[in-house]
Amino acid sequence: MINKKYMRILFVLYLLILMKVIIFKYPLERMLQIAASWRKDVFWEGLSGANFELFRTIKLYIRHWDNKGINSFGNLIGNIIAFIPLGYMLPRLYKIFENLFI
Repeated sequence: MINKKYMRILFVLYLLILMKVIIFKYPLERMLQIAASWRKDVFWEGLSGANFELFRTIKLYIRHWDNKGINSFGNLIGNIIAFIPLGYMLPRLYKIFENLFI
């Protein structure tokens, strides 16, 4: 079994990589352009269209599945794979997550 110290280091590295892939996926110049375009009214407009329904996007992908659904499939599988380490590491590092769903 992996030492907790190394598991914590791996967990931090995992979180950094996950943030890079999901949040900071664009080059810095593009991120600065996006941030420069933010205005209060644009923010609220975007928030009004935000998806807060559980599994809404997954249901949409499944409902509109066809031969060209490779992007949908890749997106679903990529998200599942990206978060597997989170479900594995959290209960091993922090006792509070051991019996979360039991």
